[in-house]
Amino acid sequence: MCKFVDEVLYDDAQLREEDVKRVSQHVLDAMADLELHAMRLAPGKHLKGRTLMGGLVKPEEFDYFHELIITQEMTRVGARGYGTVFSAAWSSVSRPCSTLALLSFSGASFQTS
Repeated sequence: MCKFVDEVLYDDAQLREEDVKRVSQHVLDAMADLELHAMRLAPGKHLKGRTLMGGLVKPEEFDYFHELIITQEMTRVGARGYGTVFSAAWSSVSRPCSTLALLSFSGASFQTS
């Protein structure tokens, strides 16, 4: 994931942050090749039969820790607008689950009213 961010995302993020245009198609295609779009939806049945990260991770082994790594690496581009584009599409689907998973991993406690 680190290599993908360095070689594919970073330069495009800096350019798109300046010209305020949409994410380049070659970036979206590269993400699709690695199944990043599916992985950003969190673990689940939708990953079955997919080749994740070129076979580095088996769909049945993919968990919230893997999703955390993807999210953390994507933030390294340091381009807020660019990152928002990626997060906005998934926020209503995966973020509530991811937030609870992160709290669980961190040992943080929270209270609901």
